[in-house]
Amino acid sequence: MEKLWKYQLQWEEVVPPDIAIEWEIFSKDILFVKDFKISRYLFLDPDNQSQLHGLSDASEKAYAAVIYCRSVSNTRQIEVQLVIAKTKVAPLKTISLPQLELCGTLLLSKLMDFTCKAFDIPISQSYFHTDSTIVLDWIGSHASRWKTFVANRVAKIQTLSSPTQWHHVSGNENPADLATRGVSSSTLLTSLWLCGPEFVVVWCQH
Repeated sequence: MEKLWKYQLQWEEVVPPDIAIEWEIFSKDILFVKDFKISRYLFLDPDNQSQLHGLSDASEKAYAAVIYCRSVSNTRQIEVQLVIAKTKVAPLKTISLPQLELCGTLLLSKLMDFTCKAFDIPISQSYFHTDSTIVLDWIGSHASRWKTFVANRVAKIQTLSSPTQWHHVSGNENPADLATRGVSSSTLLTSLWLCGPEFVVVWCQH
């Protein structure tokens, strides 16, 4: 839709060939969506130790955040489940990729705050993960060190989280990447989107 908007076409005009091809691929791929199922039940037992792990990412097209709940039972059984995700289209005004990554981390901070308030059980800890070392450096420093664009967003992030909650994750272990660049429905079915990356399952910090 963003590409079509950029072309400024009238309603009766024929779309360019590249858009027509993309639409044909999309219309065929969307048939696989019927096989994609998300459980409506979250295993949120008050007796379990529950953590929230959020991940963010960005591309030139979009930035995104996704949150998983990691629950450990009294018998040490570990379950990880997708809770919520959100994607925003990158602004038409050109900004750098690190700035887009920062927008992704702010989106994650807001989404985590919303999720924590929505849960009616104790959450032992919340963790934030990004694959941008530049953004981690921004978040780990006082907002006044940076120019306005970065400073404003860092200040907001620091009101919603502590720099000590932020961690680095490799790009290939970041499911938020899928939401920023887009994947086919068939690929999504076999991705780590539903259950999150393995490092969340084996997470042992604190």
